[in-house]
Amino acid sequence: MLIRSGRRGRNRSQEPSRETKKRKPEKENRSEAPKQEPRREHEEQERKHEEHKDHEHQRLAKNYEDLEEELERNLKILERAVCPLDFRPKVMATMWITKLRSPPQSSDDARARNAIAAHLAKCIKDDVFEFEPFSKPPSPDNFITIKKKLNLSKESTCRLYPRTKAQERHNALTKLLSDTYDRGEYLKQLPVPRNGTFFVLHLQPNL
Repeated sequence: MLIRSGRRGRNRSQEPSRETKKRKPEKENRSEAPKQEPRREHEEQERKHEEHKDHEHQRLAKNYEDLEEELERNLKILERAVCPLDFRPKVMATMWITKLRSPPQSSDDARARNAIAAHLAKCIKDDVFEFEPFSKPPSPDNFITIKKKLNLSKESTCRLYPRTKAQERHNALTKLLSDTYDRGEYLKQLPVPRNGTFFVLHLQPNL
């Protein structure tokens, strides 16, 4: 009589195959692959973001340098023209130059500052500091606000505000004195008429 062992009679189909055991690591590796892809994409996005930040920083730095160079050119024109001015215009010019040297609050503020400086450099030969608004100290506002108050643009003329009659009389008298041979020293000793007109005849001596 033969007695079969239950262990030997076990169905082989129920035993795990070697192929199944070998394939399990492959399934695990496949499941790790999708996790690495998002990480690579994230690193690539971070790299592009840093490159964009560096490029933007370089662009802003170059723009700032250009604005500062433009300002210095206009300020040099103003500083050379300040010395021959009279006392009052010289004081106002110095105050405006000091204001223009103050740091701007933003790039737009720097552009507004340069527009004011360019206007003054263009109009310094037209006695810009003897007329409003530049015959008064600059306001403590930022440059954007000052530029808006002045209604300043590239097409602005040197006379932002029209001349008053008092300013016209003052300019005529100043020109009259400066055109005389002795710079008005003789005329200053004469009595000044309260009302009316007077004439000055220039005689060129025979040389």
